[in-house]
Amino acid sequence: MRLPIYCFIAVLLAFGPVPSALSAEAEQKTAGAEGKIQPAVGEILPPFGLAWGVEVRRVEEAVKTAGGHVSKRSPGEPSEERWTVEGIAQEGLQRVLFSFSGGRLTGVELQYGKEDWNTKTYDDFMLTVRAELDVKHGEGRQLIRERTPASGVLKTMLGYAWSKTDQSVALIYFSAQDKRNLFRVISLHYAARPQRVSPQVASR
Repeated sequence: MRLPIYCFIAVLLAFGPVPSALSAEAEQKTAGAEGKIQPAVGEILPPFGLAWGVEVRRVEEAVKTAGGHVSKRSPGEPSEERWTVEGIAQEGLQRVLFSFSGGRLTGVELQYGKEDWNTKTYDDFMLTVRAELDVKHGEGRQLIRERTPASGVLKTMLGYAWSKTDQSVALIYFSAQDKRNLFRVISLHYAARPQRVSPQVASR
């Protein structure tokens, strides 16, 4: 199920993108035969050994290497497309959403959560990933913190963001609870502003 708050988060992240919770071992595994692309100083790269602006073919290779499969392809605005990828073996990872503009990678969203995760598990996950991002990209800024009751449903959002030049990464916790049901998800949003890429970058 796609997050109903995706569009809202996209507005919050208009300044830039979000990070990866992949361990070093997982990153190495998903980098593929070509090897993981090393970031330049101050650069925030998408997960799975990818780079911003790579073609669809390169993303397909990375998804296959990670053991995932594209379960849905959704067209968006003209020349835009989004993929839903499932089946990647990583603790708590439900699905990954890839966004493309003009056939080039511009965004990656990872959604985490399990039915047997309790509040402490979600809290620990948030704290761990936030600490890792602070170390890697400097202290993040609080993006949003709110609890809003509406029509019998209590919605909670907590988010932090890190940005560098035209790239960003955000960590978002969202929950919705009524008297009988509770929905919770933690999402990582990587993003880059669409831009022209050189043939060398596109062919990685």
